Amino acid sequence: MNVMHPKEMSRKQRHFLFNLNNVMSLLEKLIRHEALEMNEHLRDRVMNKDDWIQEYEIKLNIFFFLDERDFQYIEGGHNILGVYKQSLKDEDGNLDYPCLFSGVNYNTIGLKEFDDPARLEFHCFIYHQLYNCGIMRWNDILRISKVSLEINVTYQRFLKI
Repeated sequence: MNVMHPKEMSRKQRHFLFNLNNVMSLLEKLIRHEALEMNEHLRDRVMNKDDWIQEYEIKLNIFFFLDERDFQYIEGGHNILGVYKQSLKDEDGNLDYPCLFSGVNYNTIGLKEFDDPARLEFHCFIYHQLYNCGIMRWNDILRISKVSLEINVTYQRFLKI
């Protein structure tokens, strides 16, 4: 399959990308809300000298799955097209990845929205990362049927021996 650019895609394919971006934008808002809550609670635990936790990590993994009707789909297989991974906390206990929570338009492909030549499509950060940072090619992005996410917390304690 030749790798295509959105300028070469059909209206139906562009509509799919538009919907995927909307889902990713909503996901960013949900991640932000959850990460802020988790970070505040965990920071309080680290500050509490009676709690055993000294440090923690918050990591995000988003999995993009192949459609069951796809010719490469394997029953019982993992069928993962790509994974976006991101640490969400810096060393000072602050949420680390401001791009993920910024609401900035990361559209770097300069395509006009469907019927309005005066506006550019808004691209959220995760969607931008998919096509711009080598996570997936456009052809594979069009094959996504399901998205799953994990927010993992690792509690840390350091002991001297």
